[in-house]
Order: sequence, then structure tokens, then C-alpha cells
Amino acid sequence: MNNSIIVNNNFNLLRLIAAFQVMFVHANGYLANKSDLSWYVTKILNFSGVTVFFLISGFLISMSYARNQDLRTYIKNRILRIYPGLYINILIGIAVLYAFIDLNFDFVFFKWFLTQISFLQFYNLEASRAFGTGEINAPLWTISIELIFYAVLPIIFNINKRSKKILPCIFLISIIFFVYNSSSDRNLFINKLINVSLVPYLFVFLIGFYFYTYFDFFHKYLKDKFFIYFATYIMGRICCHYFNSIFLDILVNYFIFPFLVFSFAFSFKGLDSFLRGNDFTYGIYIYHMFFVNIFVQIGGGSIYVVYVAILSICCAIISWFFVEKPCLNLKNKSLYHSRMKNV
Repeated sequence: MNNSIIVNNNFNLLRLIAAFQVMFVHANGYLANKSDLSWYVTKILNFSGVTVFFLISGFLISMSYARNQDLRTYIKNRILRIYPGLYINILIGIAVLYAFIDLNFDFVFFKWFLTQISFLQFYNLEASRAFGTGEINAPLWTISIELIFYAVLPIIFNINKRSKKILPCIFLISIIFFVYNSSSDRNLFINKLINVSLVPYLFVFLIGFYFYTYFDFFHKYLKDKFFIYFATYIMGRICCHYFNSIFLDILVNYFIFPFLVFSFAFSFKGLDSFLRGNDFTYGIYIYHMFFVNIFVQIGGGSIYVVYVAILSICCAIISWFFVEKPCLNLKNKSLYHSRMKNV
């Protein structure tokens, strides 16, 4: 595998674009009117930022683990990437709730608090239903999924090493659950549980894993092919608009779209150089809903979409330079540390 090719990528920029997509979709969805320009901006950004995160995670975490399969190092690095920024975010979230509602620090609160600092971030505090959108930080459910991805990756590597037939079966099962989850009745507890579990999303992570594992094969179909995949994807989305089919949706958004994402990563060398290795993605992702909730609570309008963006970026910058980056510098060094420290 050509390491210089695989390390030179635009993943930091891709993640930033995905974070902005999630932020604007949430802000516009709760704060903008359908007659406003910002609502139409949401339509333009009608792709899944979360899918981008899962795809890139499958690729980069596989790359990181393949370079160093020492479990202690792997676990330490994963903890340093997620939990320091998350813990500060949770404490700020509690302060925001305390400022706007009558928050009781009772058993129910501490049960919720334990879920947030562990790996069950999808669990919602009942008291927060009286604030803003009804959830203090709804996007954190994907943190739970991401943490489980981290946990199962060594198992995925081991399965793939022993047999090339088992993972495709798991891949297919995950797609079946994804189809079921897309149309299931969320009023049923079992369906709620499936929706926030690993199963319906594992195939997306596995796509990223396969792109890394067979990168030597895929690279020639990715480099400088972005506009081909972009045109194909746009045509596919038009077809999805006119032909409502879950299977067409899967084809376009989970088989064509990954080629678009990874082609962008490897088609434009140094496109994210202006970031200078800084990664504000995580901060934007975990902080933007605080401001959406605050502005919903005080009765804000479309102009507050801009305020959400500005305040989220400010929080992301502070989080990166004062929390995330210092913690990432504690990660075990490796040959790829300079490029992979943000993973």
C-alpha cells in the first residue's frame, strides 16, 4: 500500500463540511421558515453529514488500528479523541439546562448523567423536554454509535483475517436492519432501541473499512474522479426524488455516495491545507444544538441560524485549542502521528 498517497487526503475538510451540514440542517429545521432563503440552503445541503462521519471513521480508524494493533494504545487513543471534549460539553449542557429550567439534581438526573459520561449518550433527560427542542443535545446519539464502532473494530479485523465470507453476511444483515429501521414504528420500545443501536449503521462503517482494506484497488477509481461521481450522485438523487424506493435510496446514498466522499478526499491534493491540521469538526458537532435550543426557547427566527453558526464555530475553536488538541498530544506517537493525531 502506498502510504504517501493514503496519508495525503482532505478528510479534515470533509469532516468540517459534514459538521456544517448537520449544524445548518438542525438550525434551519428549528429556526427558519420555509419562505426563507436559509430553508432552501438546507435543501441544497440535502446529504447526510452523519453518513460522511461514519464512512470516514470506518476508513481512518481502520487505518489507525492497522498501523498499531496494541489494544492498550488503541483504547487510550480512542478515549483521548472522544471523552475530554465530550465531558466538558456535558458539563456546559447541564449549566445551560440549569439556567433555563428547574433542574433537580435527583436520582433521575444522576442516572442520565452516568449514561452521558459512559457510552449511552442517546438517553434523554426527561426534564430537558421542557427546554428548546426537547433534547439538550440530540446529536450525541451518534457518539454512542461511534464508540461501539471503536469497540467492534478489532473484532472486525479478526473476522476478516480468519474468513472473507463472514463480514459480507454481517454487512447484508445490517442493510436489512437499516431497511426495517427506515420504516419502523418508533413508538415501540424495541424499534427505538434498534434505531440507536449499532446494527442499522454498521454497513456504512464497513464500507469505510473496505475502502481502506482494498485501497490499492480503489485508489485508481477515486483519484481525480470526483466530478464523475458528483454528476452520477446528482442524477441518482433526482431519480430518488421521482421514484420513491428505499432500495434506490440505498444505492444512491450508501453505494454511490461513498465513492463521491472518498474521491473528494483523494482528488484535490492539499485542499484542506488552510486548516493547518486543526480540526474544529467535533466542537461544531457537539455544541451547535445548545444554541439551537436556546434560540428556540427564547422564540428566535431565521437570523438566529447565523448566530448558531458563529457561536458554534467560536465554541469549536476554544474546544480544539484548549481541550481536544492538548489531549490528542498525549496520544501514543507513531510514524503517522503528525497526520493521524486528529483521528
